[in-house]
Amino acid sequence: MKKLFGTDGIRGLAGQELTAETALLVGRAAVWASKPAAKALEKGEKPLFIVGKDPRESSDMLEAAVSAGLSSAGAEVWRLGVVPTPAVSAMILETKACGGVMISASHNPYPYNGLKVFDENGIKLDDEEEERLENIIFSLDKGEGRCDQPGYFGKVADASDKLGMYLERLLGGRNGKYGFRVALDCANGSTSGFAKDFFEALGCNVTVLSNQPDGRNINQNCGSTHMETLQALVKQGGFDAGFAFDGDGDRCLALDETGELVDGDKILAVLATDRLAENKLPARRLVTTVMANFGFMAFAREAGIEALVAGVGDRKVLGLMLQKGALLGGEQSGHVISADWLPTGDGMLTASLVLDAMHKAKKPLSALASVMQTYPQVLRNVPVPNAEKEARMARPELTAAIKRAEETLNGDGRVLVRPSGTEPLIRVMAEGADLAMVQRLVDDMCKTIEDE
Repeated sequence: MKKLFGTDGIRGLAGQELTAETALLVGRAAVWASKPAAKALEKGEKPLFIVGKDPRESSDMLEAAVSAGLSSAGAEVWRLGVVPTPAVSAMILETKACGGVMISASHNPYPYNGLKVFDENGIKLDDEEEERLENIIFSLDKGEGRCDQPGYFGKVADASDKLGMYLERLLGGRNGKYGFRVALDCANGSTSGFAKDFFEALGCNVTVLSNQPDGRNINQNCGSTHMETLQALVKQGGFDAGFAFDGDGDRCLALDETGELVDGDKILAVLATDRLAENKLPARRLVTTVMANFGFMAFAREAGIEALVAGVGDRKVLGLMLQKGALLGGEQSGHVISADWLPTGDGMLTASLVLDAMHKAKKPLSALASVMQTYPQVLRNVPVPNAEKEARMARPELTAAIKRAEETLNGDGRVLVRPSGTEPLIRVMAEGADLAMVQRLVDDMCKTIEDE
């Protein structure tokens, strides 16, 4: 059983649950676990690895440790500095690197940080690969495999001047194409130094919020998890759309021209409709998750789209996309993967593709998003220590509460209760036609979890 990796890489309180010592071992193990890196080392070559980070105050420390680990295993390291997570994926593809590591805890508060490991295809490691990497980490932690050969170590270089490759990949020749007025919330995170220039390159008139990271204000009352300020701005009028990113820039949620939320489900519906019109949705197939709203599944049925359902997490979405040959997939939370562009979610790319759809259809975002009607949904997070989550989930009282909720909905809705893979939380979600009833059901289940 895995002990380090969760839903999206390794994550924990920086300096306590995620230490510099662990980061160094992850870097070293990433080289040892990579088959392309092994082949390069056998030829006497230095395998290349890409490292990126978000602007948390702990990211510098973890960047230094990861880079030391990679270098100590014989790898050449390109440090991109503060970048969106998908920049690591894109740069691996552009440079044919053997892998990479992104240092970020995504949408979590600043005291947390994380490590996301990518393979040579710019894809996050799957469960089997993560378990193999963990086994190497644990063996290194016991003192096995020390690296002390003269001339073996790789160089660590600042590669921030190479990031034009990432931005050109995102632009895809669409420079100056649009005249939209857009508002952006960068969550004081990884997109802060990129979003304004990127959307201006697309020809947009741009207003930017929360793009002044100080190491501690990432996701603080801003970004895709706190859209109130952006929503108030867009509701004042004059904007064609608003877009909010999360801390590491792989998520995007949108607001239409009236300030109404366009979540990941609706974004997926907009992009699917656009692709259908151009015959660019192979086999009329896409991938969503168990968290998708009932309304999205109804949209898919009416549009003749096969909506495959994956577990929670963009890794699981991409895994099913690769397995079934789908080019489009995503989550309600705003992770949207357009695999013909990048094999990972990219918030700025997603927003630009929404603008593409608006430009081609010559319709406002509110009209495009109306292809899907949202079922009332209530989602609450119950704080539960990580060590207690399994026991709380197994309690017969919770099983009974879930059964009561399902019987009350009687097939006209659904219930999903699951432990978070990245935070000390149990997530409780229910959907149904009657919002007040759904709220009562969620209250009952949350109270059951909280009761000792």
